[in-house]
Amino acid sequence: MLRRKIRNSVKRLLFPALKAWTQSRSQKITTATYDGISLLVYPSVFHPKYYLSTEILIDFSKQLNLEEKVVLELGAGSGMLSFSMAKRGAQVNASDINPRAIEGLHFNSKNLGLPISIVQSDLFAAFGDITFDYIFINPPFYRKAPANDQEKAFYAGKELEYFRRLAVQLPSRMKEDARIFMILSEDAEIDTIISLMLEEQRLEVLEITPVSKMLERFSIITLKSC
Repeated sequence: MLRRKIRNSVKRLLFPALKAWTQSRSQKITTATYDGISLLVYPSVFHPKYYLSTEILIDFSKQLNLEEKVVLELGAGSGMLSFSMAKRGAQVNASDINPRAIEGLHFNSKNLGLPISIVQSDLFAAFGDITFDYIFINPPFYRKAPANDQEKAFYAGKELEYFRRLAVQLPSRMKEDARIFMILSEDAEIDTIISLMLEEQRLEVLEITPVSKMLERFSIITLKSC
């Protein structure tokens, strides 16, 4: 409770300045480095250093044997997680709806010498019939209709429609014994989102792993097909 009060006080004090700063930075090409990977982050693309979730997913993915696994980072943004997994032997697919993210993924893949399959897609619309062993998702979760490609990294629709669409499409994209790993901040409506994901009764939650970083708590939700 005390941690939450401190976090809320810090957010009230710093959020306006931080929001203005990140919005200003998001209009420029910037750099990001983590896990031995340095890449360019293109304008309007979710930045892996301004938010904690990307680094947490990278650290979590190191628990898994990724050698020769067919993996997907759905909504990859800069692709920091994708390149980290490619470095460890995974057959990586990275997708995003934002054309600037796709541009950056192509540049960084070539620059890093880490080939990955890159697809511009609204969820799975452009994927053909490929299936995956592991799917990693760092989703939008705020209640608001996104007004542009940049906002699609943060806003899931007024009724969180993103999660209903996602839950319908995921099962057909999973190999036998496949797993989905989705990270949510404590700022998300976690219980509501889980209910939406399970609404079609085609997915089930295997585990919820709590992770704390700085003053923020996250949940990594592991799902499988029923």
